[in-house]
Amino acid sequence: MTLSRAPSRPTDTVWRAVANGDSRPLVRGPDFLAYRVIDTIVDGYYEVLDAIEADVERVEERVVAAPDAGTIEMMNEVRRDLLSFRRALWPARAAIGALVRGDSPHVREATERHYRGVYEHVAHLVDLVETYRDLVRGARDTYQNTLSQSTNDVMKTLTVVAAIVLPLTLVAGVYGMNFRVMPELGGTYGYPAVLVGIALLATLLVVYFERRDYV
Repeated sequence: MTLSRAPSRPTDTVWRAVANGDSRPLVRGPDFLAYRVIDTIVDGYYEVLDAIEADVERVEERVVAAPDAGTIEMMNEVRRDLLSFRRALWPARAAIGALVRGDSPHVREATERHYRGVYEHVAHLVDLVETYRDLVRGARDTYQNTLSQSTNDVMKTLTVVAAIVLPLTLVAGVYGMNFRVMPELGGTYGYPAVLVGIALLATLLVVYFERRDYV
């Protein structure tokens, strides 16, 4: 007997096979019938994991192609799906493991080998979930490294701009003071000389930073 609040697709699948002429679930006893239902449920787990795998691949592609604020949200969603799936697999593996070990008097020895195959499938699913969690964790590290690299590039650019602008600001500030005795202010070519000096200083700084591979 199975209990379900909603229509049970695994149960319907098994009964449909019986209706189509597969009499083994009825002939071999209730333990074999239960095995067929559980095996069908586990097969459905692979469909769920295939969908999660596709999400993991999309996350990896997005991290490499165009990481943005939505990327981290997608990662968190995939991580939540994997965690929920893992929580469903662990009790299932424990329950099927009890049937494999012969803990239940209702499971015959001839049927235990079938449960052993199902147990191996569930264990494989658990391993795949852990693998996908590692992939998502790696994608998250890649995203954070990319974000850090982008931040470092911006900070480097701002630093270079500040290093070029500050000396020019100092020169402009000196000649912008309102002292009456400033010999340079009385010169005929004082203003263009300051402009040429500022342009030359800026050019020298840009060349210097380019040679040091800062820009």
